[in-house]
Amino acid sequence: MAHYACMWHIWINVRSKFKKNYLKLSELYFATTQSYTFDEFNERMSKIEEIDKHVKAYLYDIGYHRWSLVHATVNRTWTTTSNIAESLNAVTKDVRELPVIELLEYMRTILERWTNKKLLNAKGMFTYLGKKYNKELEDNRTLLQKMRVRV
Repeated sequence: MAHYACMWHIWINVRSKFKKNYLKLSELYFATTQSYTFDEFNERMSKIEEIDKHVKAYLYDIGYHRWSLVHATVNRTWTTTSNIAESLNAVTKDVRELPVIELLEYMRTILERWTNKKLLNAKGMFTYLGKKYNKELEDNRTLLQKMRVRV
């Protein structure tokens, strides 16, 4: 998550400093942050430079390693993935040789830990969405508590 926070903070600064070409640069910047090869990154940076050379200079001064995956000095794959399968693959790489039952139990406990952590975070937040949507959320919460898992 730290990568995304840094990436967004940098983009907010770019947006405020270089308002003229914001819409053109927005999609290109976020695509550049997710470049997986140096060639792909350099190609996108060239396009940014074509639009506004000052933006490229600004991003260079910040340091590519602070917002670009391909220049990252640490492995950020864990914090940048939103795919649950990728997350589980990263966490279970050391236990893949276990028998199936033990592997599944390991994965179940990881998912349970993640879910509980997210639940605790969610319980600490509240945003009033309006009477209709808060009622719908409350109804869903009640239904979820009545659900049973069958094996």
